[in-house]
Amino acid sequence: RDVLTPLTDSLKKRARRDGLTEDVLTRAAAAVKAAEWVAHGRELYGEQLLGGRLLSEGRIVEMKTGEGKTLTATIPLYARALAGRGIVSQITTTDALSRRDFEETRLIFDLLGLQSAAVLKEGTVVADAATGGLQEVQGTDAKRQAYDADVVYVSMATNAFDILSDLKAHDPSQRLMQRTRHAANIDEVDNVLFEQALSEFIHAELQGDLSAGEARRYELADIVARSILSDGTSIRVKLRDANTERVASDNGLFVVDKASRTASFTETGRARLQELLSAMPFSVGSGA
Repeated sequence: RDVLTPLTDSLKKRARRDGLTEDVLTRAAAAVKAAEWVAHGRELYGEQLLGGRLLSEGRIVEMKTGEGKTLTATIPLYARALAGRGIVSQITTTDALSRRDFEETRLIFDLLGLQSAAVLKEGTVVADAATGGLQEVQGTDAKRQAYDADVVYVSMATNAFDILSDLKAHDPSQRLMQRTRHAANIDEVDNVLFEQALSEFIHAELQGDLSAGEARRYELADIVARSILSDGTSIRVKLRDANTERVASDNGLFVVDKASRTASFTETGRARLQELLSAMPFSVGSGA
């Protein structure tokens, strides 16, 4: 560490003065390789060094299971953190993977003089100074501190909801991310940018208590939904066309579009819905 931390300080000065030049990227990869050897006694392979270099240049790299993607990603994360231009994130598909990758790489960044953290849905994972182990800390203050680290491991869903939360914050000091987002290295990029991107992220919170009328309307909506489903919950019949795959319920009341992850009523379903609503003790659009 006595050698690697000063090297990081030197590379920071060069990166912030000249940018991520060819020489800076080469030395950054060498520094990560040395830190991995000191931390775990393992040597980065040529495929990992090449993959890390390409990722540092903003390219997409395909690696097979077992080729060491987690360690490969430490090279671009370290290089981007040198620039000091904001939050540098490793985006994973789940909180569990964020924690796992953080646990595997934290000693590498520690030797290099950088702080890393794992941000989870309800808090963060930090090193316990007393035991040297890891512990989960709950709360927004813990997450805010974690986002201030040089390198942040966070899942796509957690990161998306935290960004939405910050956009709604009236007081900038209450935002989880107090710095701009500079760079993100995405694991399983096809899954995150294509499959998970089909799901909309909606951040909602209750402003005050629900009135009795509003609460009753939610209850009645739940009753209607359950009534629709109880008429035929099994979904088997597949209706295909050139662009999508739709699945119809056995009762013929609704159709699910798997591609867009939406559901819509059929003509029969709308008639059934109107029948149910007309029997409900409230007027649609009223507060009662």
